[in-house]
Amino acid sequence: MPLLRAAKQWGIPESTLRDKNNEKYELAGKGKIPYLTVAEEDRLADWLVERSKRGFGLSVSEFLDSVQKFIEKDKREAPFQRNRPGRKWYRGFIKRNPKVRLRNARPLDKKRAKISAADLDIWFNEYAQFLTEHRLVKRPTQIWNCDETAFDLQGKAGKVLGPSEPKNQPYRVVTGTKEHITVLPCFNAAGQWIPPYFLFSGKRVPNTHNPLDGGVAGSAFSIAEKGYMDAATFYMWLANHFIPNIPSTRPIVLLVDSADAHIDLQTFELAKANKVHIFALLKNATHLVQPADVGLFGSMKQTWYKTVRCFSQRHPNTDITKRNFCSVFKSTWDEVMRRSTLSDALRKSGIYPVCRDQISDDQVRSSLVYSSSDQSTRTPFCQALEVSLPEQSVFTGTRGTPLATSIGNIAVSASSSPGNRTRTSLAATCTPLP
Repeated sequence: MPLLRAAKQWGIPESTLRDKNNEKYELAGKGKIPYLTVAEEDRLADWLVERSKRGFGLSVSEFLDSVQKFIEKDKREAPFQRNRPGRKWYRGFIKRNPKVRLRNARPLDKKRAKISAADLDIWFNEYAQFLTEHRLVKRPTQIWNCDETAFDLQGKAGKVLGPSEPKNQPYRVVTGTKEHITVLPCFNAAGQWIPPYFLFSGKRVPNTHNPLDGGVAGSAFSIAEKGYMDAATFYMWLANHFIPNIPSTRPIVLLVDSADAHIDLQTFELAKANKVHIFALLKNATHLVQPADVGLFGSMKQTWYKTVRCFSQRHPNTDITKRNFCSVFKSTWDEVMRRSTLSDALRKSGIYPVCRDQISDDQVRSSLVYSSSDQSTRTPFCQALEVSLPEQSVFTGTRGTPLATSIGNIAVSASSSPGNRTRTSLAATCTPLP
């Protein structure tokens, strides 16, 4: 229908219909118009995402406090009590900005948070050069990795189906023990593994039973007073378990954590005599470059918790102890230690094929908080959200300079983003599989 005829038929100005037809006006959604503009909410959403990437994410209450400070600084008349938005406004904000979602935050030690992209570049360069010098770049069966982790004997309560009434919260029966068993898996870049090594807390070897009965064939164990790996137990593992179980092809590179704590002179000489090169992973960065942390332990722990729940249901009168742990743990090991899982763990951490770019700069963005705040005595997390007037809808840093995003006194613009820099690195290009 022509616009002129439609205007006469429906009594609408022709100019209005023409503007709508040319999409001059943005279509508004249903419901009330949000108190903040679309541009302001979008900037707030970007700010929340940036803070969380740097390790200083806000809770719902802290976010609403920040919006309150913005409103008061702008001297607006707000329909909120004491100018502070409530939960209803927050739910609407989340619905209008799907890029933001309330999530469980993982704790990150401050030492790990300070690891920068430059630290990773240096380590990957040294690692790639090491493999090249020893002609191991295309030999995945000769690149081994080991790491220990503790398994508690009661598992986790988890979520269960139960009554909908909040007062009738369901229970899950657990043993109540705080005891743990340390397990040391070891595998190579080709997805091959040697049997697990167990560390039991105590002072003497049990003489009434064998804790390995019913466990993974070829397993071994040591007794340590606190049940954790130290220099003495690492030497025993290397001499009596690792070297006898790996293929005879040499040389071998063995990637380990905290080499300064595990490797003494005796261990170093033993490894050297057997052509095993012990190479330390980047300190305080094992959550990024340790294959077991990146691609194995998460699924192994979840499978173990499931195993504990199933065992407790089938054997309600039997607890998991040091006596039967290995036999119960066997099903977890068999399910998780698949070739594809292990090779993917080394690939995701950039260990093999050697690929620094497997670790994005977003994963180390928290280091910007510390590198940028060294010259400031103010705590980045505690600084208030500072926003300019809504005419330009941009944030300002603490020095008053307009920026794309601001976290306290930490500011990042598109031109200074760490992702825009260019690397010159041996590990910059992923080495293809043979």
